[in-house]
Amino acid sequence: MKIICEECKKEIDDKSKKCPNCGYKNKLNKELYLKVDDINHCPKCGNKLNKNEDYCTKCGSKKKAVNNKGIINLLKTIILRNKLIIICGVLTIIILAFFIIDNYNFKKDIELAEYYYNTDEFIDAEKIVEKHTLLHRNNEFVKKINYIKYLLNDYELVSSLSSDYVNLQFLFSGYKKCLEKKTNNDWEKKQVDEVKDIYYISINTIVELDRSEIEEMCNLKTEELNNKIWALLKDVTKSKACEKTNIIVTSYSNYSYYITITLKNNNGCTWNIKSYSEVRVYFTDGSYEDVYLSTNVNLEAGETYTFSKCYLGSKNEYKKVSRVVFID
Repeated sequence: MKIICEECKKEIDDKSKKCPNCGYKNKLNKELYLKVDDINHCPKCGNKLNKNEDYCTKCGSKKKAVNNKGIINLLKTIILRNKLIIICGVLTIIILAFFIIDNYNFKKDIELAEYYYNTDEFIDAEKIVEKHTLLHRNNEFVKKINYIKYLLNDYELVSSLSSDYVNLQFLFSGYKKCLEKKTNNDWEKKQVDEVKDIYYISINTIVELDRSEIEEMCNLKTEELNNKIWALLKDVTKSKACEKTNIIVTSYSNYSYYITITLKNNNGCTWNIKSYSEVRVYFTDGSYEDVYLSTNVNLEAGETYTFSKCYLGSKNEYKKVSRVVFID
């Protein structure tokens, strides 16, 4: 539709926001679109009508209504003149919906990743975190995994199918990497110390060593270290005495207020575990809980057994386990 520019009086397109001749801003004239056909006269007999009259007082004919086509044209023009704003609005809604859905999924995933991490399933935890690294890289748990995952590589190579000799090689390698990762940042130091504790506990499930002994061995050359590991394992094998210190916890996983524990008999004889036998569960806050195994088991030399869902107590539901030891 063509209209006349109010400034230069030249004919322009009604959809133009500015006059191409003088630059005058073209205001949208709604009356051009909502125009009616002679609404002040009867369309049938020509009798003059008042504005508030819908029917002719002379012949009874109905006054013509507003042109619907004009309303449609008006809406089209408004949309065309504001299409950029409308597109931006739609895109904003889509982006907001994406972020809301992503945040909801992230919350669920990160809870699962933390559970995997606390049960030493580090690969599974890393896989979940990798899905959200870009949008949630400032999340504390995401930052933590990204910072320490290199340190956990050796731990992930430890397997129940491998020999103690091979597993100790990986564990000492991982502990050494923690010692070599220098930092003055308190947050980073805390993460490294946590991984170091994981290696320390795992080493002590095979051979009993304090931290100073482990650090001394980490300073040895590769061949010397391997010889030392071999000698330690020979000493363990030679031990034929049935001692409770040789009943070790090889793995554990806690969820809610239950814990699943795997024991291994490193003695040279059978060990009879009673249903009232206990393990002591230490938490990272310094507290501990004694847990009954509730199953009678004859554990042969070198054999392992997993005790499922031992009750930790509801007060310990949200606590993180640092280590577990067999009592008697």
